[in-house]
Amino acid sequence: MSRRRKSCQATAAQNTMTFLRLHYGLTQEQLAKKCGLTVLDIGKCERKQFTVQLYKLQRIASFFHVPLNAILYDRFDLALPSLRTPAVIRPSAKTAMRQRQIKSIDNGLCGEEYVLAQERQKLAGTMYENAIDPHYSLDPGYGFDLLSFTADGELLYIEVKTTSGKAEAPFFMSANEKLFMEQCRSAGLQYELHRVYDIDRHPRQLVYTLDDLRHFQFITHDYLVKEKKAI
Repeated sequence: MSRRRKSCQATAAQNTMTFLRLHYGLTQEQLAKKCGLTVLDIGKCERKQFTVQLYKLQRIASFFHVPLNAILYDRFDLALPSLRTPAVIRPSAKTAMRQRQIKSIDNGLCGEEYVLAQERQKLAGTMYENAIDPHYSLDPGYGFDLLSFTADGELLYIEVKTTSGKAEAPFFMSANEKLFMEQCRSAGLQYELHRVYDIDRHPRQLVYTLDDLRHFQFITHDYLVKEKKAI
């Protein structure tokens, strides 16, 4: 993997350590407590600022039951065999807020949950099935919703856009999401936009690759509105 590609990947999904922490539903504080470390230690490791002592990295690796090299060298492939169950998704205010915004979903699935189920079915029986991680949808700062894998085991970044309307209905993408999409394009990373539509009746999806998205028009639509001061 080229240096440029690896750098973008680290910016996007942080690193293998962040992936493992999110997979098991842990905050930085919780992980630090379980490993007998400080939040500062965990933060430095997730930012790849490996100035902490090696024994601290070993504690983290041991907690997750992965080889030290998985953490030290950001090796997803070394971490995946340790995953025995799907990612733990814990209730939060953000998910509750999103669910309240979704209108009359008969089958109780939001777009992310629908795509997550489709991805797990796609990778069923492989070591990647339990490695799909939907936690990135909770933080808009990441710029994507799901971290999945291709059939060949390559990292796949998925953005999910959901509407109750028809497939051709327009949808919104934030500036950060579009920036992340372009970063994936320039670095040669695998990226897909999953367009889930008719969500409140019979959910279906269209999958767009980076090449497909070249044919879409991105229209600026947001305004920053401030009250005028009297002169």
